Amino acid sequence: MAYFQYRDRILGDMSRLMHQTNSPNEQLLFHGTNRTCSLGEGRANTDLCQRPECYLCCIIRNSFDITKCGTKNKFRRFGTGIYTTSVSSKADDYIQDVNGNTAARALLLNRVIVGNPGRLTRNATNLLSPPTGCHSIVGEPGVDLKYEETVVYNNDAIRPAFLIIYGEEVEIPKPGPTRRKLVKAQKHDK
Repeated sequence: MAYFQYRDRILGDMSRLMHQTNSPNEQLLFHGTNRTCSLGEGRANTDLCQRPECYLCCIIRNSFDITKCGTKNKFRRFGTGIYTTSVSSKADDYIQDVNGNTAARALLLNRVIVGNPGRLTRNATNLLSPPTGCHSIVGEPGVDLKYEETVVYNNDAIRPAFLIIYGEEVEIPKPGPTRRKLVKAQKHDK
């Protein structure tokens, strides 16, 4: 609910700032993080683990928490925020299988309210919020950055939407019967 309220607020801000938009500039962006489980690998691994060091399950369960910024990586190119990117391979660089018990990789694809972004090409490590009139920071490739990064400074600006499991050894589960097929099968069995 808080995400949608935040989105509506940014939409109002954007309408006032630009006098023409009907979009809060919502994007799907990648985030890579630590995990300690094998969530999503095969049909048997569908439950979130309860380990606090499994950041992946914590994010899926409770969403993002800006107070965790810097827990894993001390360098914060654009200050204390939640980092995402449109480049999946960049997000993949931040994935770590803490226990080393899986060959597959897990990446989150998130709904992110970018709003009116401030654009930077140089590091700004002391930021706690975007510049006045902006809702996020987009780090553009150039001087200090090779790949795009988008940073939001509000927990309500981002929600995990999709879990992507990939790698050479990933088992792709076969789809089970649909509900309609099960209902028809039960009728015929009587």
